[in-house]
Amino acid sequence: MDDSSTEPDNTFNPTYEDMEHYSVYSEPSVVSNVNGLVKGMRIDPTSHSIRLKIGKRKYKKIELYSTPEHLNALLFNAVTGISYYNDGGPIRYRVGTLQEDDIFKVKYMTGLNGVPPVILCYDRPEQFEKHLNCNVSTEIKEKWYIKNQHYKTLMGF
Repeated sequence: MDDSSTEPDNTFNPTYEDMEHYSVYSEPSVVSNVNGLVKGMRIDPTSHSIRLKIGKRKYKKIELYSTPEHLNALLFNAVTGISYYNDGGPIRYRVGTLQEDDIFKVKYMTGLNGVPPVILCYDRPEQFEKHLNCNVSTEIKEKWYIKNQHYKTLMGF
C-alpha cells in the first residue's frame, strides 16, 4: 500500500495569538455538582490516532488526547491524557481560565487520518515538538515563555 498520499507536512506555521490585550478571565463555575463532577462535563479526554512519517520509510503511530472546545471544560495533556491541576492544589485547569497561561495550547487542524480540528495542550512548546515531530519558531517559544512567566509571577510560584 502506498502511504505517500497521507504523508503529512510536519511544518508547523501557527499564528500565535498574543494574549496581552486580554485581561478578563472567568473562574470555573459549578452548575450542578454530583460526586465532585460538574453535570455534563467530560472527565476523560477524546483520543485520536494518527500515523506520522518519521524519516524516509518509517511511520510512527501517535495518540492525541484532545481538550473539549467549550468554556469550563477540563484541559488535558495531549501526550498523557491526564488533566492539568494547579501546583499544590486540587483545582483542575479549565478552558477560559487564567490557568490556560500555564500550558502551551495549539489547534491541530491537519485532517490527517480523519482527525477533526482539535485543541491539544502541552506542558511547554518542546513537548509539542517532540510529540508531533515538528518545529516551533523561536519567536513563538519566547512569547509563550514570557506569558507563562507572567502567569507564574501572578500566581506566586
